[in-house]
Amino acid sequence: MKKVDLKPEQVNADKEYFEKLKLLRMKHGHVQCIQVEIFNDDGEPELVEAWFKRPSLQVLDAVSAIKNDELSEPVNLIFSECWLEGDKRIKERDYAKLDAFRSLNKFLKSSVAVSYTHLTLPTTPYV
Repeated sequence: MKKVDLKPEQVNADKEYFEKLKLLRMKHGHVQCIQVEIFNDDGEPELVEAWFKRPSLQVLDAVSAIKNDELSEPVNLIFSECWLEGDKRIKERDYAKLDAFRSLNKFLKSSVAVSYTHLTLPTTPYV
């Protein structure tokens, strides 16, 4: 087994990440951290993150009711209802917002599966 030497800043970053994850989960349940590459003011790429909570059934219903050719509405709805915290530049830059939404797609699909599974399970004591 190969030993990996972590730099102190890596250990601290991981510790901060898991502390933030723990606190957000305690308050909001299932959460997801999304990382997006943006370009800073100097034109250099920078990896930034945002935290989202699982959408409610009402939000999922509203998103699914939006026509497929209207992408801005579901993106804006998810950001307004599920955004917890993160780099504000993701919300301000359309390309970053769209990249974050694409990354959230798997998280949203798992929310739909969990929600609908919950709704379709039998509730009688005989099962």
